[in-house]
Amino acid sequence: MLRDHLQASDSRPRAITSHLVTLPPPGAVAQLKVAILREPMARIGSAFRFTTTVQQSAQKVPFARHLEQLLSSTLANYQTRHLSPQEPVDWVYRRGWAARPELIDLERDDLFVGLVERYDESMVALEAKLERMGQSWNLAYPQRFNTTSSHGLADLEERHRCTPMGLAVTELDLSLYRRVEERLEEHLGAIPDVEDRLLHFRQRCQALVDQPPDVRIKPQSEWLTLPCPAP
Repeated sequence: MLRDHLQASDSRPRAITSHLVTLPPPGAVAQLKVAILREPMARIGSAFRFTTTVQQSAQKVPFARHLEQLLSSTLANYQTRHLSPQEPVDWVYRRGWAARPELIDLERDDLFVGLVERYDESMVALEAKLERMGQSWNLAYPQRFNTTSSHGLADLEERHRCTPMGLAVTELDLSLYRRVEERLEEHLGAIPDVEDRLLHFRQRCQALVDQPPDVRIKPQSEWLTLPCPAP
């Protein structure tokens, strides 16, 4: 849907961000695609807390039961699904994209994947990659947004991380997470002054804390809402 919109529109945004956009095939849509993965069980726990406690859009059930429900949904191995580049014809109603880890090429020139748990290092590596592409971006941030507190689920996440059900809904994502961590180490190892860059990045973040930028989200009336694919 996003690709169709951009093809039909005269606008050329500098960047597009979304929780839901899936990874396009090589060369499509954008010069560089960026994804940030989260440790799979922590991501599931965070989404569970948000929908049941913050948004209150889902019925609160025991966490083990929640994992069982995920097994037959598109949310099992969710990150692998979203990073498996496919075409619209491959989208299946009520099941979404297939999880195709063999399609995920982390060495693509037009792809960068970082990690939530190593966010600062990921941003330093991404800034370096953008510099090599002739683009200068300051990716420093003043604080973390869209975070939820644990509400006592951290122990539950740890307890279910290695259970058969926990592994069934995260196994592909865990494998992908490890691949991404290895690739991130390669990115960082290729930056000669990486420690200095990391220190400077954190200083820039602190400067934004000390003097917050005047940044506002557009009113919802100005948001672009793309339609969902028809069944």
